Amino acid sequence: MLSSLLFLSSLATLAVALPPQWRNTSVENLVGPPAGVSRGHLPWAAMGDSWASGVTYDKLAYDKDAGCLRIKDAYSVQLSKDHGWTNDHQEFKFVACSGSRIAAAVGQAQQMSTDSDDKTKIKRKFATMTLGGNDAGFYDVAVQCFYQYNPRPGIYGKYPDKNSACKKALAQVRDNIALARTRPDEDNPVDIWGAIQSVMDWQRDEAQNPDFELYVTGYAHFFNVDDDSTWCNDQSFGVLPLLNKPLLSLELRREVNDLTTELNRMFRDAVLERQDKRVHFVDISPRFDKHRWCEPDQKTHDDLFDYSGKKAWFFNFRVPQDVPIPCVKDQQPGFPLLDFNTPADQIEGLIPECLKNYLSSGQFLRPFHPIKQGHKAIKKHIEDAIGNKY
Repeated sequence: MLSSLLFLSSLATLAVALPPQWRNTSVENLVGPPAGVSRGHLPWAAMGDSWASGVTYDKLAYDKDAGCLRIKDAYSVQLSKDHGWTNDHQEFKFVACSGSRIAAAVGQAQQMSTDSDDKTKIKRKFATMTLGGNDAGFYDVAVQCFYQYNPRPGIYGKYPDKNSACKKALAQVRDNIALARTRPDEDNPVDIWGAIQSVMDWQRDEAQNPDFELYVTGYAHFFNVDDDSTWCNDQSFGVLPLLNKPLLSLELRREVNDLTTELNRMFRDAVLERQDKRVHFVDISPRFDKHRWCEPDQKTHDDLFDYSGKKAWFFNFRVPQDVPIPCVKDQQPGFPLLDFNTPADQIEGLIPECLKNYLSSGQFLRPFHPIKQGHKAIKKHIEDAIGNKY
């Protein structure tokens, strides 16, 4: 038990201390319709964060970039392999990268404007972009409100107390969104206005591609919050239930969903305010109806961790199923019990190598991200938004 607590405490600390990932690598995939079908040329790209790249685990890596964690099941990859929406020869470039923030938009716009060897310039017809969740602060909400890895007594408090770690994380997301709305033309935590502008400017000025189109997606709501979902009120995602058991109360679920709504509305408004027919907002959340956490057909705790595609379309996290047990067994008595206040420059020498590797792995980073069926739902919604344009 002690070694497990030490492991989880260390795991949480290093995860928080890790800096945002900035990647410059990408992979291009050439696909087309079945043989014998007349086709043109359709170069397009996928930009964004981990909701766009997916989060690699097992043998599902799209490429060899261990930092961006691109996955074969990502919605853009599924779209690139579907020939039903276009007869053209698709020339797809995958530049989305796990951990990316709003500021990465211009760099990704730059990457997608060249071919796979980053030498020959290519004018993309369009790109998809899912970006902004990391900047808003949803990662902290997942840790402070649902998983609560740290075993130190009293560190989290209890939601909905205003001084609880969860309530503070929720307030920070709300403040970040509000600040972005009041200062859309200045530096702010979630500057989706600036991200869209930088992408469109690059395409027009640098890529000489004035007809380029951008499809900006929102994020899906995670929870069913109907009145008949109260069975979920006494359930918990807490990884240390004997110490921290944060409950999935209807009040908490509604507050998290409301923040997702606020973020999506801000993205929608940023697109509409441009009055630019080349920029589109795609609200993907309706596609997840009946496949969120706490649906009526999820009657047991195990149902909240079902990845078959029949229940919720999100990855979750629990102990011991999702932790590297060999790392736990290898820990020696007296291994330092770290907390969130441990200085970042001290962490490097205190965490075993196997834990460092695990904290950058898809198995640890995939919670609150779509499973394959979730990516398929997003892909279908983007397909509908594109229509028969290509």
